[in-house]
Amino acid sequence: MRALRAAVAIGLVALAASACGSGHHTTFSAYSNACGLSVPRPADFHRRFWSASGAGGVTIGDGVIGRANTADWSEDPSQVDLGVDWGIVYHGPPSAPAELRLPLSLDDLDRGSGGLTLWRGVFRNGDQECGIQVWLGPHAPSADRSAVLSALQAIKASH
Repeated sequence: MRALRAAVAIGLVALAASACGSGHHTTFSAYSNACGLSVPRPADFHRRFWSASGAGGVTIGDGVIGRANTADWSEDPSQVDLGVDWGIVYHGPPSAPAELRLPLSLDDLDRGSGGLTLWRGVFRNGDQECGIQVWLGPHAPSADRSAVLSALQAIKASH
């Protein structure tokens, strides 16, 4: 009877563990304010603030963060980045930006041209226009890709 109880208990623990999915949980080590948003930084990621000509923002990434220009991100296929900025002029069809709705996912962003692993969107957050960009390098570790997507989903309005 004890063996049966032990087997049932072990089976329940295994079932509960499998129900939790992969068990991957992203820990955020810091939050940065940009464009009226609180942007989380996954543990072991880097952060870079920037400001130029009335624009600014924050970029987080799993590697060395160079310039804020997302066109430069594609130079490193093994890196992931998340950027939130304000005051940038985006080229594309003229339209009023959509009101920001949280939480965000890649489905809320437009994919870069040429099938790049770059997504971006421009949103209205109160009286500000915010640009949000995600770069998922095609050779980046899956854990880093997951961490930056978790950070995207965890962006909150700052108070």
